[in-house]
Amino acid sequence: MNWDAIGAVGEIVGAFAVVVSLVYLAIQIRTQNTEARLASMHDTVAAQRDSLRAFLEPNVSEDFLAVIQDFDNADAAQRLRFTMVVMIALKANQDAYLQFLEYKLREDFFHPFGAQLADMMANESAQKVWKLRKHQFDSRFQEYVDTLKVGKKIYL
Repeated sequence: MNWDAIGAVGEIVGAFAVVVSLVYLAIQIRTQNTEARLASMHDTVAAQRDSLRAFLEPNVSEDFLAVIQDFDNADAAQRLRFTMVVMIALKANQDAYLQFLEYKLREDFFHPFGAQLADMMANESAQKVWKLRKHQFDSRFQEYVDTLKVGKKIYL
């Protein structure tokens, strides 16, 4: 075997090693992307769950129902608690929407969040909070909420 043949075998082995390394790297990147997507989904569900957990606090459900039925005649403390509950839900939905825009959430996973938001925004009291606090949200989310098809009134 001469040096040319040994060099050719070395080049073939080197090329094969490069291909194996690239395949391994592609698998690692795909796995990492899947794990990041799953982590985003988990975090989004946790935030949504936390926003719903607020209703377990004493008087929150009662205040929410009173304000959603008549925002203007509720007392200031009830309106404040209602506003905070709505803001928590809006912030959780904004997070989900922005992750969806960045392809971290699949459409079929994000759709229920949009449906829940549409239902909440079907209520005049939630719309009043949105008009008052809209400036605190990302402009893309503002546009999304403003163009959302109204859902079904909830909590009544």
